[in-house]
Amino acid sequence: MRAKGYHGAVKEDMVREHYKRKELEKYGGKPNSEDIWVSRDEKVRPGEAFREPFVPDDMSDEEWQLMEIERRKEIRRELGLEK
Repeated sequence: MRAKGYHGAVKEDMVREHYKRKELEKYGGKPNSEDIWVSRDEKVRPGEAFREPFVPDDMSDEEWQLMEIERRKEIRRELGLEK
C-alpha cells in the first residue's frame, strides 16, 4: 500500500479500498460476523436468557443429540422454516 505520499480524502479512500480488497480476498464476498450479529443497546433482562432446562448427567450423548435435533426442528417449525 502506497498511501504515504497522499493526504486527506485521497489517502482515506486508498486505505479503505485496500482493506476492502483484503477482506474480499479472505472471505470471497461471504458475510462475516459483523454483517450477521447486531449489538444490543441494553442488557438482557433477568429470566430472558438461559431458559432451557438443564440436561441431567445420566443422559447418554446419543440421547442428548436426538433430543437436540428434535429441539432444533421444533424451533425451525415455529419460525416457519420447516413444515
